[in-house]
Formats: sequence, C-alpha cells, structure tokens
Amino acid sequence: MPKTRIAVAGAGYIGQSHMGAAVASSTCALSAVVDPSPGAVETAAKAGVPLYASIEELFAKDRPEGLVLATPNHLHVPQALQAI
Repeated sequence: MPKTRIAVAGAGYIGQSHMGAAVASSTCALSAVVDPSPGAVETAAKAGVPLYASIEELFAKDRPEGLVLATPNHLHVPQALQAI
C-alpha cells in the first residue's frame, strides 16, 4: 500500500517536529518542505525532499495528499484556504 504523501509548510521547530513524525511513520511519507527562509534549504536537503518557497509553488509542481501548516498562526486561515 502506498504511503500518504505529506508536505510541511514551515521549517522551524514545530515544522521539523512534524517532518520527523512523517519520516518515522509507517503510513506517511514526507514529500516536500515549504518555507522561503534560507535555513530551510538545509532542512529540506537533510530530509531528502524538495523545497518550495510558497504553497503556490508547491501546488504548481506537486500535489501531496496532505499539508501540515507549521507556519505563524496568522497565516493558517489563508494557507488553509489555499490548500482547500
């Protein structure tokens, strides 16, 4: 059975926790990281997944089955609406 592909938006502390959970999961796979910060380059590289600077870029190039929003709280509603 194929794993559910999950992208994580936000490569900070909380995002990295979610990335670790996806990587450790027997049913999910980390598919991408979304974060415009320079530090996210290393985070995505260590995870072995593509890095996108925005959710728009992610959805233009890939369609994961799920998206974790580990971004600042004020971004959650607009980003969730993008995902919907």
